[in-house]
Amino acid sequence: MKEKPIFLNNEKGSVLVIAIIFLMLLTVIGIFATTTSTIEIQISGNDKINKMVFYAADSGTHYVAVNTDLYNTNNLDEDAPLSFPDPDDPGAKYSLSDKLQVNGNVTYLGKVQMPAGSGYSAGTIFAIIYELESSATGPNNGASTVEAGFYRIGL
Repeated sequence: MKEKPIFLNNEKGSVLVIAIIFLMLLTVIGIFATTTSTIEIQISGNDKINKMVFYAADSGTHYVAVNTDLYNTNNLDEDAPLSFPDPDDPGAKYSLSDKLQVNGNVTYLGKVQMPAGSGYSAGTIFAIIYELESSATGPNNGASTVEAGFYRIGL
């Protein structure tokens, strides 16, 4: 009578199976790590663009501060805001780089008595209030808008 081989106690080739399972597990972990790092690079790139565009829009506040022709007696009409960089061309933009452009509007909101603590006596001098809206566009369709209110001292 022939004896049947018993395979349950035979451990030949088990190391190969364990090594293949271990390599498959390492491959899955490697693919997951690569995907995660690629997504992190995209997130940091988008964050960089968002910050660049925000600071470009914020630069419009400085542009208006040094260009007093945007908030003087020529801009005392609530229905006609002045555009910058070119009041005659509302679509004009100034470039900070080849991919960052900024433009905006300065709108007259009215005049009020000088705020308390401003150092001016009430009655003859008023605060002329303006609103500034500065918009910037950048790479990858990045866009940001900064709004600020300010006043100038007037009669």
